[in-house]
Amino acid sequence: MSDFKVLNERNVESDKMKSAQHKLQESLSLLTATIESTADGILVVDSTGKVSAFNKKFLRLWHIPPTLVREQDDNKLIAHVLDQLTDPDLFLEKSNIFIVIQHYQAKISFTLRIVGYFSDTPNHNELPIVL
Repeated sequence: MSDFKVLNERNVESDKMKSAQHKLQESLSLLTATIESTADGILVVDSTGKVSAFNKKFLRLWHIPPTLVREQDDNKLIAHVLDQLTDPDLFLEKSNIFIVIQHYQAKISFTLRIVGYFSDTPNHNELPIVL
């Protein structure tokens, strides 16, 4: 095989890799923009309890410092928000149940005690949180 053909094949592979990386970056940018633009606070945790995604509204809603969420430890986040719940014991109980049945995509509601209001939040003392 000639040197030119080998170089050409490497360039084609390199171009394919660059194209795939570009498409991945575009997808990540679109996902990030979508998560940030939603009216809801969002936290995504994988099956091992590692935080994989969140939006700024979630951090503001739960008064979570960005440094804490960057640790990607769901247990530390739970510990941080417990005093903001009207019934922390119920939250922990339902959270444990949710972990067991998460593959059924169960939705569990919790109530957040509002410390402050967002401009797009109705003037209520409690806000339902759905997992």
